[in-house]
Amino acid sequence: MILCVFVRLLAAITDRAGDALTNVVGQENLLLQTYGIKLPEPHKRAPEIIPGHRDIISTMILDSLCPELLAEHVPLAVAGDGNCLFRSLSRALYGTEEKHTLLRLLSTLELATFPHHYDHTHPGFADLVRDQRIVLPEYWDALRMACADGTSTEMIHVYALSAVIGLPIVSVHPSPSNHLAAWSRTVLGRCASDQSPTVKILWTATSVPSDTRTLSTNHIVVLHQTPQAPRFEPCVQLTNRNSLPPTPRLDSTHVNVDNNGHGTQLNITDVSAINDTALGVQPTVPKVLHEASVCDIEPAASVDDDDEAQPQSGVTYRMISNGSTKMRHLLTDSSGHSYTMKPTNHPIKYWRCTVRNKETNCRATVIQNGDEFRAGKFTHVCTPKIGVDIARNIATAVSTT
Repeated sequence: MILCVFVRLLAAITDRAGDALTNVVGQENLLLQTYGIKLPEPHKRAPEIIPGHRDIISTMILDSLCPELLAEHVPLAVAGDGNCLFRSLSRALYGTEEKHTLLRLLSTLELATFPHHYDHTHPGFADLVRDQRIVLPEYWDALRMACADGTSTEMIHVYALSAVIGLPIVSVHPSPSNHLAAWSRTVLGRCASDQSPTVKILWTATSVPSDTRTLSTNHIVVLHQTPQAPRFEPCVQLTNRNSLPPTPRLDSTHVNVDNNGHGTQLNITDVSAINDTALGVQPTVPKVLHEASVCDIEPAASVDDDDEAQPQSGVTYRMISNGSTKMRHLLTDSSGHSYTMKPTNHPIKYWRCTVRNKETNCRATVIQNGDEFRAGKFTHVCTPKIGVDIARNIATAVSTT
């Protein structure tokens, strides 16, 4: 049934049909109410129960960038299939990832039902993020990303999820880059209860970079807070181990939770002697799919960070007034690509490739600071159109005569 709801929603979103989407959202909300489909109450687990297994790569990244977090937190692994945000919330709340599809659906309905909280072009836009460093996606793009299974998500979807579960969500980004500090925040969604957060998520990666200063996040995991963090599944040799509290050499207990939420208690006499086999943990890392995140796109404030956005040698840029189909400014480059800009009052401008459709969603970016243009990290996945600037100039001239 839930899959059928996704199909109907995606059809209206793909067509960008506002009235059709309103009708579908109303019908689906009524259908969910009629059949009593809703999220269960979060599990009230004992503090010693840790709902999952340690994510080894995230542990190594934190050990390099934020070792102090490992004193009281364990990053818990979730599948990296493009649904990791929703899987993380499901595991944090219920001890299993099984609710990720329902969480994605309810987040899509939240975005579609309350556009004035998520569409920056809406006349009554109520900005939940309130930070120029975080670039919001176009509203229809945000809807499509939320609705399509296995599609990556962005910060705006964390706000929608916070509204869905009615709780704050603590977002942690370990990057040392100043502009990404905005991603470390307590997210309070629409009508979410302003109480102590019960859910923490970590923006992480599926591999450890050779230089952590170039960390490119493409995954999200649970960041579970527990005083047993240093002793839980100690299967990774950490370079900053001396930054953590010493492991006590006495009887201690930790509990693993399987995918059905059942706990298995392990009594450990000397945790310093525990190896991977004794814990049932293999040191190999499960293969996961790479999931792109908007954290990898440089917001405007990153223009001065040479390691974040680099000038593109040999490429020139040209701006065309009223050059887009919506009669807005259009940026073209000598390689045959064109870009549109999200409206902003910030002196530094953010441009994104115009090829964003169902077949190709090109995430290439350009950052403008005065007369200087710098290419973002993402390269183009779309096919260039040589002479696009000339064609656009002609089309603009014809439309204005």
